[in-house]
Amino acid sequence: MSMRSLPEASVSAPARPLGYWLKHLDNLLERHFEATLSGLGVRADTPSPDISTSERFREALLGARSIAYTDPAAGGSSGLYLVTVLERLGISAEIARKTILCISGDDVVDKVVNGEAEIGSTFISEIITRPGMTVVGPFPAAIGHGMSYAVGLA
Repeated sequence: MSMRSLPEASVSAPARPLGYWLKHLDNLLERHFEATLSGLGVRADTPSPDISTSERFREALLGARSIAYTDPAAGGSSGLYLVTVLERLGISAEIARKTILCISGDDVVDKVVNGEAEIGSTFISEIITRPGMTVVGPFPAAIGHGMSYAVGLA
């Protein structure tokens, strides 16, 4: 559901009596806004590695010539999470040598599409919409990462 389909009062917050907001609160709290999973993507003309298990995911990353992901210093949540996964898998040092840090998920996808990176790690929602890209898949269930988005009223 997009923000555009919500009642105008839930998108902008004009001055209204408290009773108005309480009347609509249950309806607003039941709205699902967005969720996405972290995953890997490759160029559409490239074979997809097997990432079905944690061990195969590890092997795919170690076997790649280069990996693009969002710079943890930039605050990208998928990049922050990938760094913790690399540490858990014990491959941080090996991957650091072939990492291309990006400013956003779109930048990750750009690096893969133009051939600068062999594999990109970002949210699947950023990979799937891009011509020239193939979603390899989400992180394996044992290490998977999702992000949910919500709206709150204060």
